[in-house]
Amino acid sequence: MMATMFPALILGLTQGLTEFIPVSSSGHLVLVPYLLGFADPWNQPTVAFDATLHLATLLALLVFFRADLNELLRSLVRGPNEQRRLAGLLALASIPAALAGLLLADFFEKMFKRPLPVALLLLGTAAILLTGDWIAGRRRTPAREDVEDTTLAQAVAIGMAQAMAILPGISRSGSTISTGIATGLSREAAARFSFLLAIPAIGGAAAVQVPKLFNGAGPWLGAGPIAVGFVAAAVTGYLSIGYLLRRLAAGDLRGFAKYCVVAGVLGVLGWAMNEGPL
Repeated sequence: MMATMFPALILGLTQGLTEFIPVSSSGHLVLVPYLLGFADPWNQPTVAFDATLHLATLLALLVFFRADLNELLRSLVRGPNEQRRLAGLLALASIPAALAGLLLADFFEKMFKRPLPVALLLLGTAAILLTGDWIAGRRRTPAREDVEDTTLAQAVAIGMAQAMAILPGISRSGSTISTGIATGLSREAAARFSFLLAIPAIGGAAAVQVPKLFNGAGPWLGAGPIAVGFVAAAVTGYLSIGYLLRRLAAGDLRGFAKYCVVAGVLGVLGWAMNEGPL
């Protein structure tokens, strides 16, 4: 059991640190165990274990944005029109990822066992971040500062970006925030919409995968590793939300893009060393 505690801790920290900053937590959950030798690429920690870590970061989201969520829930009964409208836009933007997850579940699950494509997709995340910043920098109209001002077209575009980000290596937060920025939202408004949109996305994925924990066997499904990974992911996830909001207020996403390039190149090199020449 102790042999799996340390990998569970590392993966929990990885999930918490990378879920909300735009560097693809799912990509890291593929590459970290592969590069560190926790498991071979065809026997990685289960998708169900990964979903448990996502459930931990969902808890971090719920705690961090509890005031926003309280307003949204009250607005469904008798709240300001803009709050009811925001709730509707979040529901609409959740549909593309839900459909993609249902229709292409087998394909996405197989991607979690393919380190090379995941490493290459991290380079795609870097391109997404740089493109979003480039478009935003050339926009001549003022950005929409409040998340309640998100338009229908922006919500649909962000929802499509979230669906694409089911691929491990494509950052969900990076693609949705960059899309929001590129379509006219301020950095903070895009981040808040992205984080609120993550709640049904992460919750839905966990609802599908977590029950598999009780149908499998093996060290990754033990109570000890699950608890260690969950706590590590929840604590670091909460801290990383605040970090990203502060970082967005002070600068841009190019630093994260550079990190994705480095991580992607290391992933490709690691694959080449383990599997042979490209």
